[in-house]
Amino acid sequence: MKLGEFVLHEPAARSWLTETVAPTAAPGETASPPRLDVNQRTALGLTAAWRPAPTPDTQRTAATMLALAQTSIVGAITAPDRARIELADPTGDTPYRPRFLMHLTGGSPATSIRLATPSEDPPVLGTAAGVDAALGLLADAVRAGNKQLRRLETFTAPYLTAAIHQLERTVVEGQGETTDCGCGWPITVHDDEWMHVYNPRLTGSDDHDPRP
Repeated sequence: MKLGEFVLHEPAARSWLTETVAPTAAPGETASPPRLDVNQRTALGLTAAWRPAPTPDTQRTAATMLALAQTSIVGAITAPDRARIELADPTGDTPYRPRFLMHLTGGSPATSIRLATPSEDPPVLGTAAGVDAALGLLADAVRAGNKQLRRLETFTAPYLTAAIHQLERTVVEGQGETTDCGCGWPITVHDDEWMHVYNPRLTGSDDHDPRP
């Protein structure tokens, strides 16, 4: 099953983070209206000296920043459908190594999973501070999320392939060709109409029409 990928849009992310620290304008120009109001910027707590650390205030800033970056109003990170990256609780690692959770949901709590990034994954933060440090954290989050997506694809591929092969051997009245949907789940032709083989609500494929 192809699960897509997280993408960091670096120019948009840098512009947003810079604006979050302090909206400014060149001489003779008017500053663009910030996408976050003053209360939201204060709550975010990003400053020119900010660096990731396992302290409550810093963790809160990082978690809020990561959540906002994945919203449509900011657009700094685009995510696969029904997926998002979250900041995990800090560990006792020294130096501090941010860890992330890759959250996938199938449309209900019963089909939601969270996968934690391995603790051995090193950060790529260096000595940056402020916007550069924040951008580095977002980049680390995207890398960690994509690594988890690829691991999950590798894990599920044999089971999905076996299911498809079983379906190909079990043909019912009115059923035609069986193949993969664009979302990765098996689909079949039944009475001249493509249909998901498994319950679309349970598999999280109820948000689109089945198609090869």
